[in-house]
Order: sequence, then structure tokens, then C-alpha cells
Amino acid sequence: MQKDTKKLFSDRQKALQGFNKWEKKHLVELSPQTVVEGLDFLYKLLPEESRHRPIDPSGIMIMRRALAHLKGDYK
Repeated sequence: MQKDTKKLFSDRQKALQGFNKWEKKHLVELSPQTVVEGLDFLYKLLPEESRHRPIDPSGIMIMRRALAHLKGDYK
């Protein structure tokens, strides 16, 4: 099981590295209007009750700490 997990992780890492190389060669520049329209579209996909709930960034903070720990940048 552990070998399978390592292989899956390794394969995913290689795929992401390949995508990063591809993305650098295919930069997309969006106009400010297109960006705002995209954000508006995504916002409208949220359920109505989610749009009125107070913003709680605690989950993001936990994720950032976990990622920093994985990168070795944890303080």
C-alpha cells in the first residue's frame, strides 16, 4: 500500500511539473473586465446562504501552516 501511495504521489508530482513547464510557455493574459466577470460567475455559483455567511479564514490559515510545514518553512 505504501509503495502504491509513493508511486501515485510521484506520478502526480511529475504531472504537475510537466504542467508547470507547459503553463510557462502558454501564458494567458486576461483583461481586468474578464477577470471580474469570471469572479462574478464563480460567486453566483455559491449557494445563497453561503454568500451571506461571515467570512471565516481559519481554514485557509490551517492549510497554509500545513503547507509551510511540508515545505520546511514552518516557524
